[in-house]
Amino acid sequence: MKAMMPAFRLKSNFLTIEPGKRGRILLEWIPRSADGRHAFDNTIRFALSVEECGLVLDQLGKNNNVLLTCRVPPSEESSMEDVPDKVLQIIAGQGGMANFKVDFELGGVGGQSAAAHGNPNIV
Repeated sequence: MKAMMPAFRLKSNFLTIEPGKRGRILLEWIPRSADGRHAFDNTIRFALSVEECGLVLDQLGKNNNVLLTCRVPPSEESSMEDVPDKVLQIIAGQGGMANFKVDFELGGVGGQSAAAHGNPNIV
């Protein structure tokens, strides 16, 4: 997890957040290859905005699950219909625990491979 901090500026004696630089929390998952080494080339990233972070904290505090979808821009070789969406599911557990699941969905069907749909550099 990485925090990308917002940029602040002073405007009329008030501290405000710079438009376009509101900050994000970046979640990263690095899968392991069959030999047990990390497959850094297949890293999956999911950036949460300030509002999404608030939603996650609010819903998990109420023991509710959270489902967030990220539309991934197509590569030069593919169209929007060919590119799977990145889906982050956070499942609330007991005692403040949570399980994170990341998947690629195309047409509502999970288990899709980003590379198989013409976008090998999907993050």
